[in-house]
Amino acid sequence: FSRDGAQIANIELAMSRGPWTAAAEGTIAVVTNVFSGNLPAPDGTLPSGAKARGTYLGTGAYVEVMRFLTDDHRPYVKDRPGYGRVVPTRPFSWAKGDDSRWCFDKGAWEVGVRYDYVDLTHGGVNGGTSHGVTTALNWYLTSNARVQANLSWMTRAFNPNDTSGRLAGDFTGFGLRFNADY
Repeated sequence: FSRDGAQIANIELAMSRGPWTAAAEGTIAVVTNVFSGNLPAPDGTLPSGAKARGTYLGTGAYVEVMRFLTDDHRPYVKDRPGYGRVVPTRPFSWAKGDDSRWCFDKGAWEVGVRYDYVDLTHGGVNGGTSHGVTTALNWYLTSNARVQANLSWMTRAFNPNDTSGRLAGDFTGFGLRFNADY
């Protein structure tokens, strides 16, 4: 792709207020002396199939919003900066009480949605563009354990004049994860 380095600029905004959390981020990458097909030989000659493409520019961004369904929140730590650990006001528990009845505490529940965009097509490089939407359901059992479920849909497209070896289309995926850390 290039023997030169890349210059990357990034901006991020994040907030947490009550049950709401929101974040957005944008990135731009500039790479000089880009080649497709192969890199030049050490003596500077171009191997067969290699094409000089000049300067390449790639961009990407996302925006996400999440909300707790329970009386919980995600702290924002200004000193770091970043989000702190979610500590459920009522950690998950399932036990018999003193009266022999089963008692249940639900933990913290959060829903969210995220939009992603990336454009990797510029200056003769046809990396494609992609749009995606993800919905999320997070269950924080305790401050150290959570279950996450995500349903994602993405679409990918390429410059219609250069689709050789590339497949445009949609992708839908479901992910379920249990996370514990101490």
